[in-house]
Amino acid sequence: MANVLYTHAKDLFLTGQINMTEPNTIKAALINNDYYKFNVSHKFLSDVLCDSEGHHYGDGAYTTDAAIQNRSVYLENTAVVNGAFVADNVTFTDLASLYNTNIICSSIIIYKNFYNRPEISPLIAYIDIAKGLPITPSGLDITIFWNDDESKIFKL
Repeated sequence: MANVLYTHAKDLFLTGQINMTEPNTIKAALINNDYYKFNVSHKFLSDVLCDSEGHHYGDGAYTTDAAIQNRSVYLENTAVVNGAFVADNVTFTDLASLYNTNIICSSIIIYKNFYNRPEISPLIAYIDIAKGLPITPSGLDITIFWNDDESKIFKL
């Protein structure tokens, strides 16, 4: 698969409801694709969150998150350059809990964080092609290097 924007995010871009350069609002999350399968029609972070039994956030049975394998990190120094979204490379820390778990994180989801509420935090992009992916956590910090070509993280 290739990197892709979620349909709902495109709608939000076209209606001016997502500002990609607003500080401390755009986040990246490592994704365990054993628990999340990409669907272009997914709208919010709550569509991704699920426990190891597959119960989703909205099912009322949600307990812990198996799909997102690390706390999300804010993207820093975000900008739009020639129609492309850019930010500093991102480092995921505190991965010791995933060491020796045989978890493979093969994608990243970019989303806009609204008040730490997953049911209103829109999904923006699904990234499965980036330097550093897929990842088998070793307990050390992991840095993802965004594309250095003209598309950067993504381009409209």
